[in-house]
Amino acid sequence: MEDSPLFAALGQAIDTDDNKQITPLELRDALKKPWLAQAISRLVIRYPSEWAPPMDRWNQVDSLIEDPALLIDWQHEKRRIESLHIWPHVAGGHGPSNSTVHHLHPIGFVENFFRSKVGRVTVEMLRQIFPSAPEDRLQTVTDGVNLNLDLGKIDSEERLTHFFGQVRQEIGRSMEFRENLRYSADGLYTSDFSYYRGNRERSDRDARNEEAIANNAYADANRSPGYRVGNTEPGDGWRYRGRGLKQLTGRSNYRKFTTDHERIWGERIDFESNPDRVDEPTYAVRSGLAFWVENRLYEHADTGVTREATDRITTVINSRTTSRAERWNFVQQIWRDRIFRDAFR
Repeated sequence: MEDSPLFAALGQAIDTDDNKQITPLELRDALKKPWLAQAISRLVIRYPSEWAPPMDRWNQVDSLIEDPALLIDWQHEKRRIESLHIWPHVAGGHGPSNSTVHHLHPIGFVENFFRSKVGRVTVEMLRQIFPSAPEDRLQTVTDGVNLNLDLGKIDSEERLTHFFGQVRQEIGRSMEFRENLRYSADGLYTSDFSYYRGNRERSDRDARNEEAIANNAYADANRSPGYRVGNTEPGDGWRYRGRGLKQLTGRSNYRKFTTDHERIWGERIDFESNPDRVDEPTYAVRSGLAFWVENRLYEHADTGVTREATDRITTVINSRTTSRAERWNFVQQIWRDRIFRDAFR
C-alpha cells in the first residue's frame, strides 16, 4: 500500500514543503481540508502504541519547550503518559507481544462498511479514453480522481462515463490541460467563435496567432451579452484562456473557481491572480470537478447514459458548441466498452 500511487499522492498532498517528511504541523493543516481529512481518516497506520515504552519519543519534545513553566508541566504530562503503559503487563497473554500495532480511525473504518460505493479508477481505464496522453499525466489525473470520487460527485459508473465523455471532447486524446488555439484561417472562419465565424478578413488576419485569437474571441466586447465571461481588460482573453479538464475560460470563471475551490477543498488559491496554476495537474483536475459539482451535472448523469442526458450536460458546459454529436459519441463509447465497470467493485 505504501508504494501505491494513491498513497504517494496522498503523502505529496500532505507534505506541503516537499521535503519527503510529514510533520505534525503539516498533518494538522491537512486535517483542516475536508477532502484530505476524509482520505486520511481511512488510512490504517502501523505505529508503536502510546501505551507502551520506551519514553524516547516523548523525551525528544523536551528540547522544543523553551518556557521553564511549560517544561515543568510537560514533565508532569510525561509521568502521566508513563503511568498508562499497560503493554508490559498484557503482552503475550492478553495481547500481541509487539507493541507496534495498527492504528485506525474508528469512524473512518466503520464507514467503509456502510458506504455503498468504494471506487478505484486506474491508469488503464483512462488510457482507453486518452490513448495519446503521456503516462505521468494519466497517473496524475488518476490519483486526483481517486482522491475526489466523493467530493467530486463522480462516484458511480454513470457519473464517470458522462464526466469523462465530456472531458474527452474538451482536452482531446492527448489530455492537454491548456486550450489549443492554433487555428488555420479556414478553421477560424467555420469555428464556434462568433468574432471569426463567417468573417474572412479577421480569420485570415489572425490565423495561427494564438494570443490574438484568444484576446479577440474571448473579449466581452466581441461577445453577445449572454456569453460574456468577464474579460474586460486588454489581454484578458489570452490570460484567461481555456485550462484544465473542463477548459476553464474567462476571468469571471477563474474568480469563481477560486471561491469554489476553497469551499470544496479548504485551500485558498487566487486563480484570478495566478491563472497559470490551473495548468498544474492537481488544479487542472479540480477545476473540472468543481464545475461538475457546482453546476450539479451529476444529477443529469444519474438519469442514465442517454443522448438527452448528455445534451443537457453539454448545454451547461457550452450551449453554443457544435460538438454535441462528438460528445455523445465519446459518452457512448465509454459506456459501450464499460471502461469504468470495475471501478466500484
